[in-house]
Amino acid sequence: MRVCVFSALLASPLGLVVGPTAEAGKTAPAVERPEGPTVGVGVGSSLEPWLTPEAAMAVHIDRGGLRLRLTDRLTVAPGFVHSRWERSADEGGLGDRSLALKQQELQASVRWVAGSRGPMDLVLLGGGDLGRSVTSVEDSSARPGRSGQSWLGLRTGLGIEAFVRPQWSVGLDAEMQVFNADRSETPARSERSSTLRLGWAPGVSASTYLYF
Repeated sequence: MRVCVFSALLASPLGLVVGPTAEAGKTAPAVERPEGPTVGVGVGSSLEPWLTPEAAMAVHIDRGGLRLRLTDRLTVAPGFVHSRWERSADEGGLGDRSLALKQQELQASVRWVAGSRGPMDLVLLGGGDLGRSVTSVEDSSARPGRSGQSWLGLRTGLGIEAFVRPQWSVGLDAEMQVFNADRSETPARSERSSTLRLGWAPGVSASTYLYF
């Protein structure tokens, strides 16, 4: 039996196959996935793995959204991200300094199930986001400062969704931005830029969804 299982795992990447599999004479246990067009409601949190100040500010982003499961393979997922991060410190004789970052983002993505095994689905991701962040700095020795940034981005990536209970799933998504157009604003000037990103530096998020 061990040889059969090992051969099945080697037959496809990550042990994921497009259709159901079963050993000879045995029937695979049924996985209770949503049937037909359904709507999922869920929440999640980003899990940025990069140990940088920018990533540390993004760790506590809260997110939520809908998943419109049109077929067994195709899902459309609008969502949103809202985060607020604050830090204050004593600058050692230079006075108190506080920094606040507020970020809001609207997202839309398409999810395509590329393969399944048991309760787990391997999902291809693609979508875009429109967002704005505002950074406020207050320094007791200077005038308060405020800057903002708006952006439009395109994302792609991979995800894993596991149906742990009937109509209930948990998952991990790893997405990277492949294009980003942004505009930065400060009291002194306004700048625009666009960037084509070809590197692999994904943002990782975990989520749970309940389907109706």
